[in-house]
Amino acid sequence: MPEETTVLEALSGDHGLTDAFRHLHPTSTQVCRMDHSGIGYRYDHAFVTADLVPSVRACDLVQSPREAGLTDHAALRLQLGGP
Repeated sequence: MPEETTVLEALSGDHGLTDAFRHLHPTSTQVCRMDHSGIGYRYDHAFVTADLVPSVRACDLVQSPREAGLTDHAALRLQLGGP
């Protein structure tokens, strides 16, 4: 969706934030939400500032809540840690 793409590009380009999931999984095609037609999207993001990028230890989509029918979204897990 063009509106969402514009906002996400602005967060990373104009504001210097890093998508933690994409930082750790640059080629992943995982999605956090599936619509009724079976098309998936990654709507959920965790953006971090440049000083936090080295602290990103994990950023994963946890599919179990969506697969269990509790929600239509996967959970996004971000783990930060020190040096």
